[in-house]
Amino acid sequence: KDPMVKTVVLTGAGSVFCGGEGIEYFTRTLAYDFGQHVEDAKMYIRLAQIIYSLRKPVVAKVNGLAHGAGCLLATVCDYVVASEKASFGFIEAHHGLIPALALPFLVKKIGEGRAREMMLRGHIVTAAQAKVYGLVTAVAPPEYLDSEVAQITTELCTQVSSASMGLMKEMFATLDGMKLSESIDYAANMHAAARMTDDGKKGVAAIITREKLTW
Repeated sequence: KDPMVKTVVLTGAGSVFCGGEGIEYFTRTLAYDFGQHVEDAKMYIRLAQIIYSLRKPVVAKVNGLAHGAGCLLATVCDYVVASEKASFGFIEAHHGLIPALALPFLVKKIGEGRAREMMLRGHIVTAAQAKVYGLVTAVAPPEYLDSEVAQITTELCTQVSSASMGLMKEMFATLDGMKLSESIDYAANMHAAARMTDDGKKGVAAIITREKLTW
């Protein structure tokens, strides 16, 4: 909520980005009934939706493996910058489970064909492969991971309007599921709303005067 913060970077605290749930978690869930499993799933979905719909761009700095829930976290971020040593995948099918919570987000991001390839096989892919799939934005050697992320975040913070990014992220989160006629009306309203913001008025004035803006 801090207006001085224009973008968010999500990364792992150790040598991995996120390896999914641990043994202690799975041991606890053995005693869950169906309702408890549903509530547990809703907790993860709320986290994913917060990241996905946040009105500020979220950059995943993937410093190591991102498997299971970790791959879900990366999937819902706007940008994914990965170390060359990073890997991505959903291995649930190897354990009789399914990556159900990630599937809607992954299909939107990389398409159904690639999502089927990753999920049905429980396939682990390298950072380079994930970039080809469209899951990863950029790949960097481990020693240059921080500078690659800094380049993207600096661009977002200085060259792009916060109001514009917020409105666009709202549209990405809202358009899904709308009928074409509804989406057209919604887009027209959002177009007008952007023109009415202070940033929009400032931007139009800069176009007229040919002023280069720094946000």
